[in-house]
Amino acid sequence: QVLVPRDVDVRVVGRAGLGEADLFGETASGTSSERTVVNDGPDGSGGGTLDLLLDVGVGRVEVDRASA
Repeated sequence: QVLVPRDVDVRVVGRAGLGEADLFGETASGTSSERTVVNDGPDGSGGGTLDLLLDVGVGRVEVDRASA
């Protein structure tokens, strides 16, 4: 599980060989699950950019925003 800052722009590629990729509530599951999501946060674009490449063989990849 990864929590990102509230106001940073994020581009995530999440992969799970067997399991689930849940990126900001957008989910892909099963075998060879992959999801790419761009999320600019509640303030829109600007405020820095974070690129994440997350890969797990078996399990779950989850990315969400910190609440404060």
